[in-house]
Amino acid sequence: MENQVKCPRYVDYVRECSFHIDTTSRDFNTTIRFCVSENYINCPFFRYLDKPKAYCPHFVDCDLCKYFKNKDFDGFISLAERWCLTSDFINCARYVRGLNGPVPDNLYPDGTELK
Repeated sequence: MENQVKCPRYVDYVRECSFHIDTTSRDFNTTIRFCVSENYINCPFFRYLDKPKAYCPHFVDCDLCKYFKNKDFDGFISLAERWCLTSDFINCARYVRGLNGPVPDNLYPDGTELK
């Protein structure tokens, strides 16, 4: 049997990343595709635990990340790639607003608000 490239944090069918960050998603099939392929390097959970040079300190507890992770995992991936796991997190409207107080649930990183 050929060895399949898979995430080093996916051991014996267990996501070891889930010991450090909530990896729960409504769409298991979407998230598991990272674990069992060489594409694991693009997984937001793997990238976060691999500690990129810059990342949002609120990535784990951000309500918007939690929402997208459970409702639209591809949207969560885009959010993480664009804002959360880059140095651009300092320009995220949620991050900036959070420095001075509560963040509205409907505020997006680009500053737009869902009506």
